[in-house]
Amino acid sequence: ELCDPAGGEATIDSTGYVWDGTCSEIPVLVHEQIAKPTAAGIPDPNAEAIVFTLEIGRIPQLNDAPVVGRALATDGTPVAIAEQRSTFKAELASAVGFNRINDPEQMGDGVASFNRAFDGVDFTFNWFYIDESDIAYRHTCLCPVRDASTDPDLLTWAGRGHQWTGSFLAPAQQPQSVNPPEGFYANWNNKQAQGFRSQDDSWKHHSTDRREHLAVRMEAAIASGRPLTRGDMVNIAEDAGTVDLNPQEIYPLALQIMGPDAPTDLTDVEVTVTDPALLEAMRDELAGWVATGGHRRDVDRDGVYDDAVAVAIGDAWLRPMLEGILADEVPLALWPEGVEDHPRLGVGSAYNSGQVRFLQKDFWQVLGIDANARRSRTYCGDGDVAVCGRILWIALAEAAELLSSAAGGDEGEATRQVPGLDVLGELGGLAGGAPSCAFPDAYQYDSATMDDWVYPADCDNIIQGALGVVGAPPMRWVNRPTFQQVVEAGTITGRIAGDARTATAARASRHAWPDGATTVVLAAAGSFADAVAGTPLAADRDAPLLLTDRDALPGVTAHEIARLGATSAVLLGGTAAISDDVAAELELAGLSVTRIAGDTRIETAIAIAEDLDRTDRIVLANAGSFADALAAGPYAVADERAILLTSADALPEDVATVLENADDVVLAGGTAAIADAVAAEVAGLGADVERVDGATRYETANGFALRAIDAGASAATAYVVTGEDFPDALSA
Repeated sequence: ELCDPAGGEATIDSTGYVWDGTCSEIPVLVHEQIAKPTAAGIPDPNAEAIVFTLEIGRIPQLNDAPVVGRALATDGTPVAIAEQRSTFKAELASAVGFNRINDPEQMGDGVASFNRAFDGVDFTFNWFYIDESDIAYRHTCLCPVRDASTDPDLLTWAGRGHQWTGSFLAPAQQPQSVNPPEGFYANWNNKQAQGFRSQDDSWKHHSTDRREHLAVRMEAAIASGRPLTRGDMVNIAEDAGTVDLNPQEIYPLALQIMGPDAPTDLTDVEVTVTDPALLEAMRDELAGWVATGGHRRDVDRDGVYDDAVAVAIGDAWLRPMLEGILADEVPLALWPEGVEDHPRLGVGSAYNSGQVRFLQKDFWQVLGIDANARRSRTYCGDGDVAVCGRILWIALAEAAELLSSAAGGDEGEATRQVPGLDVLGELGGLAGGAPSCAFPDAYQYDSATMDDWVYPADCDNIIQGALGVVGAPPMRWVNRPTFQQVVEAGTITGRIAGDARTATAARASRHAWPDGATTVVLAAAGSFADAVAGTPLAADRDAPLLLTDRDALPGVTAHEIARLGATSAVLLGGTAAISDDVAAELELAGLSVTRIAGDTRIETAIAIAEDLDRTDRIVLANAGSFADALAAGPYAVADERAILLTSADALPEDVATVLENADDVVLAGGTAAIADAVAAEVAGLGADVERVDGATRYETANGFALRAIDAGASAATAYVVTGEDFPDALSA
């Protein structure tokens, strides 16, 4: 309550406040902010400086809460409105929790460590946790316990005994969970927990939210039974980013209430568009959009949304729908939020609030769908399906009136044209000048033909803010196009195995090439040498490396080639490794077949290197031992090298001839695999020589893995194979 410290009558401009019956002067903090001119533009570079002086009243008993407004109470009492923040002047206290979360010694027992750490964080925020066993969610805040006499929907009298109690929710009382039954958490600025309110000034939370764009896609992915990759998670988020909330959450219910047949008794008193055929065509257009996911996107990049007509119809339908259902009871102008935060606003973020979301639970109640916390009444048709359906058909007819009309009639939003459309025109966007993107202008097509109602996709463009004279062109709409991060906890995600080495190779192919491949590389299942040398070739051709018997193509290999849809095959080694019968079988299946071979395994490796045109950068491995050569394969691929073979104690003459052109050679394994004399001979040919080795084959493999990562190979997934035999390692 405001008062006059001098004893005069209190007014809305008074400088004092009443606390426990005593009038005191409101302390005022004076803050000066100096804006220096910059090369980026404002303020005026010619000005020396611009000084902003801020005077902020603060209430000491409320932790110096700033006075953010003044008003008259319903009885005429002048009041100051202060906004109290629990963490004000105690921000550094949360450093305790962040120190814990970054201390490995305090993070040794998974979710329990996560919760203990965030017990020390007072900031209001949502936190998520993942490891190989658990996922968890935790909300943190310094949330005050209010006096029981207060109403969170109204302002609270301070100074009269109704202020905060001084108690706060304990960490264990705040929203949190571990391993939810759904199997995932989805968060997109939504209210997180059942039984907890959002902040007092937020009215946007209803039965649906844009987090459902993520949730329905995650539910479908989990229901498929297929293990999800990081790529799948990215695709789910990307797909959700172009979804319009209404065709996913609102229109399916409305269309169900309406049924397929438009009323034939609409009158000119109700609407001017009464043609049932047109209205049913509009309904079917919306139903088709719903069935394809309800996206606002231009997949073929022709400058027009793929469902542009449905987008226009749906957008034009919302206002008359809301007015027909609610306006008599709740005039829309009195709502604390607009119809919806539409992409047309040009800011990117959309469908995070809006009156339209109120309709979902109302439609549930019309249809008799069970819902938590039923409302005390149903608004659409007072719960009568037929009456509600007629209201929705009339609203659709009113949308048709708008879409058929000429622009410039009704008053609506302030006219906004698409900034930067000339730039979009250069990029292949719509031509013909910048369209008005205000409502209703963007939905007035001056045509009674439905196919002419093409919503201008440019109206949804995200308009980039300029930094002085430096600007960026508009971009096509995507919801919240901010930085996203994908994190996968280290875990065993599965096993690739078959009942034979050929089947394991086929399974590995299916894992790595789920969408098929045009080429396959085949090596003998009984020998490692040709396949080892062929690893860089298979990577170069983007081809799976499959295994075959000498004289016949195994059925499992033939089936995998058919699944891949391959049209060509490369055979590694001569007919002693893979007979001409296998080649004939492949040709009979419609594949073109080539063979890369030499008289020996050493000469086959040379032939592969020459086919790759990589004789200057080489990995040299022992021709008689598989372990080091196999471990070197991923490194050779990542560093664009060929693999040549040698005996342990002497460099073959043909290999020496090739190495005369080599710039650098990496030896695979220790001196037992390739003797120092061989290393010296290679160096004598003019190449730089390095050796990757370890005390065991496993240490050598680790050394090559680290080199592969340094050369650009992904470290996100590791494939673990036995070190005692070669076939599975070849497949991996």
